[in-house]
Formats: sequence, structure tokens, C-alpha cells
Amino acid sequence: MDDDEIFRASATDRLAFADLLEGLTAEQLAAPSLCGQWDVATVGAHLAAAITTKLASFAVLMVRNGGSFDRANDANAKRTAKRGIGANVTTIRDNANSRFTPPRLGPRAPLTDVLVHTGDITRPLGLPQRVPDNHVKVALGFLATKPIGFVKPRSLDGLELFAEDYNVRIGRGEELRGCGIDVMMAMCGRTIALDELEGDGVEVLRSRLA
Repeated sequence: MDDDEIFRASATDRLAFADLLEGLTAEQLAAPSLCGQWDVATVGAHLAAAITTKLASFAVLMVRNGGSFDRANDANAKRTAKRGIGANVTTIRDNANSRFTPPRLGPRAPLTDVLVHTGDITRPLGLPQRVPDNHVKVALGFLATKPIGFVKPRSLDGLELFAEDYNVRIGRGEELRGCGIDVMMAMCGRTIALDELEGDGVEVLRSRLA
């Protein structure tokens, strides 16, 4: 995919994410997600915030949170969650075509972000994670670069990840193999996905993510 195609893919997946959120019950929205201490509704708020918060505003949040990106990100998501799920669904839809990209990461970053956060919601709720195959392939290529904020430092060193359905191999070393969507989630530190993978590298990565 070229950049324009990747931005269009992000828009498609954001709209699907908004539809997913809108169809959840209050109980489901309050359920824990795979994303740290956030519930499902806060994951939705994070995505809404990620495509609308200006860099200057986020910089102020970082100053208020001791220069920590993670604490500022958490504060931004929780603040946005207070607007309510309806407002955040509308925000995601209205800004689905946003071309904002994090500094130095490019258009593959926001596409990967929405794909992973879709899994953060669907997997703990027992819902299917339906994602276009070519979108997952783009995300795998991006994660192969071990981008900061997506891949835990050194967690993938000495490992070979094999997405069998796409015949895509990443890295060299102890093998983890399975479906590309599970490989993607595991690369981003979601240990639940390791239960779907096979190979000697599975327990290596599990121990590093513990």
C-alpha cells in the first residue's frame, strides 16, 4: 500500500471501530480491556483523543505529568472518556479521515493503533476481531521496525515471528508462528495472543512481557 491507501485503510478501520463501540452494552463498555488499566470505554476515548488532540495540547499534558508520555496519554484518555461514549463515537466518525501521524512514525502507526485497540476490546469481550488481511500485513511490516510505543524494547530480540496465513517472517531466532492477527497482537505485548501461537519462542516472549 502507498500512503494514500494506508490513510484510507485507517479511515475504514476507525469507522468499524466506532460501529463496534456503538453496539456495546453499558456492561461491555465497563469491562476491562487488554490495554493496561483501561476499561473498554476508555480505549474508545483514547482513539477519539488520538486523532483530535493537538501536539501543543498534549505537550502541556506531558508537562503536567512530569514529562511522562504514558501518564499524559492515560490522563488524556480518561479526560476524554468523561465526555461519554456517544460523543466519542461521533468524534471518531467525524475524524476518521484524519491524516495526523505521530512524529517520525508515519501513516502505518495510526493504522496499527486502531487495529491493535480493536483487539484490545474484542478479545476480552469474546467478540471476533475482523480485520482486512492487507491491513494486518501493513501493521506487521510496521511492527517489524520495533517502533517505540508499540513494541516493548528488546522484547522481540532473537525471535522469528511467522504469520503463516500471509507467509510473512519477521526477525531471526526462536520461532513463534500462527495467524497474522495473533502475531500482531503478541508483538504489541498482548500476552493473551500468545495462547494462539506455537513454537519455542512463545514462552520466551511471554517471560519478557511478564
